[in-house]
Amino acid sequence: MATNKTNDKDFKVDVIDADKPVLVDFWAEWCGPCKAIGPSLEEMSVEMKDKLKIVKINVDENPATSQNYSIRSIPALMIFKNGEKISEKWAHSLSLHYKPGLMIRYNFKIIIMLY
Repeated sequence: MATNKTNDKDFKVDVIDADKPVLVDFWAEWCGPCKAIGPSLEEMSVEMKDKLKIVKINVDENPATSQNYSIRSIPALMIFKNGEKISEKWAHSLSLHYKPGLMIRYNFKIIIMLY
């Protein structure tokens, strides 16, 4: 598995203080759409390993970080760079219809290239 896990305690070190952009996947074990995009995130973490770190945080086990970023629905994806959130995608805007995660990879690759 190329994605990393983080938690409330380590979020600052793993995400905010990271030396490259970080895509954070706010997810839960019971969430079907979260599981659907998982393989795409794994593929993207391998494809973009030199440019992007992908971190998953379980919202049920880490309520402080979820509350801090106002997570109200999942999956929720955010990109952080130099300690700042530069992009976000929420469950209602994720394209999961044709091939789960295809649009996610496309959209986030463009964002990373622009920054």
